[in-house]
Amino acid sequence: MLHSENLTGIAAPRRGARGATGRSGRLTGSLARLALDWRDALLTGGGIWVIFTALRWVTAVVTEFVSEPDHGRLHSSIPGWFLLFYNWDSDFYANIAVDGYFAGDRHPNVWPAFFPGLPLAMRGLAWVGNGGELTKFSASVAGVVLAHVFSLTATVLIFRMTSARFTRRAGVWSAVLLMTWPTAVFLNAAYTESLFLALAVAAWYSAWRGRWWLAGLLCAGASLTRLNGVLLAGALLVFLVVEMARRRTQVRVSNFLAIAGGVLGTVAYFFYLQRNTGDWMTWPNALEDGWHRHSASFVEGFIGTLDRISVQTDPFQRAQSVVDAFTVVALTLFVVYLAWRQFWPELTFTAATLYTVAASPEYISVLRYTLTLFPVFLVGGLVLSRRREWVSAMLVTLSGVWMLLSTVLFTLDKWIG
Repeated sequence: MLHSENLTGIAAPRRGARGATGRSGRLTGSLARLALDWRDALLTGGGIWVIFTALRWVTAVVTEFVSEPDHGRLHSSIPGWFLLFYNWDSDFYANIAVDGYFAGDRHPNVWPAFFPGLPLAMRGLAWVGNGGELTKFSASVAGVVLAHVFSLTATVLIFRMTSARFTRRAGVWSAVLLMTWPTAVFLNAAYTESLFLALAVAAWYSAWRGRWWLAGLLCAGASLTRLNGVLLAGALLVFLVVEMARRRTQVRVSNFLAIAGGVLGTVAYFFYLQRNTGDWMTWPNALEDGWHRHSASFVEGFIGTLDRISVQTDPFQRAQSVVDAFTVVALTLFVVYLAWRQFWPELTFTAATLYTVAASPEYISVLRYTLTLFPVFLVGGLVLSRRREWVSAMLVTLSGVWMLLSTVLFTLDKWIG
């Protein structure tokens, strides 16, 4: 069972005559073991991140060199190389980081669709890194740099948590699975996936360690980055209830308040929008007016996706729609598996996220959204660790080939998610 493992992996101390000396020795031993565990996480998880991130970089550079006669990005300064992973929505985040949501002729029902967590981080790093001067170029580079920092953080944390809860082998497979995921190129790009994933996994790890206030604080950062952070708070609440039911956490009002604080990022953003527009519905209106997204039934979404596949003339977008449809089916089966194994907190977050992407007029970017579904990598690492070595290696190899193809398409400005 997912939550049946010993919380710390350290046997309960025996009481004896040596009292303080014995407790001191055990504390020192526990800290030493913890330091070794984190050292292993940094070296192994970080090493996996370096290998596959470097592989994506090489793929992007070669693609740019072969496909672009002028090699504008390759002939620019070293920071300009980071623009290899600057595409599509990255430009919106950079503009928001520099000028905000309501500068100039920006329509108030378009730009607010993008949550402020990443633009704020980009603005801060760009301002510091550029000597107090904020430019769009510095914000663009900052976005890609932050993506790398946060994806490294997420990979190390996923390895650490999976290793601690299950086995080290499961931790290795979970990190490899994340780094070879078909849309992992977005972990290099100035998108919200890396930041949200790092915050969400850190919040989940904190909850598993019983640090509910820290989990709530990290969740608040996640809910300032994506609306999924509110879903994460709901899953953390289920996590807390499960832990109390299994008597691994005491019943305290303060723990519930800590988890409730996880939604404050989204609440603060909605208050900000209402203050500037006078409308509490600014965010959903932006999704509808600017991006044509609104709630619909599962059946309507599935039929809409099939219609989009039949009329789409762009082969890349048609393929994306097909992939999104299969991804929704795969996530539905994954939800069933989580229910069968009684992984209730993970089930809550996965099912809620699946609902938000499937209950729309048509499926868009579903495979990319799975990067934020950390239970896929936690449980996926566990499943891969229990399969035959060659089967697991074959699966991640196929996924890795897909990931490299996605990197090529991303560099060529072809829609992949």
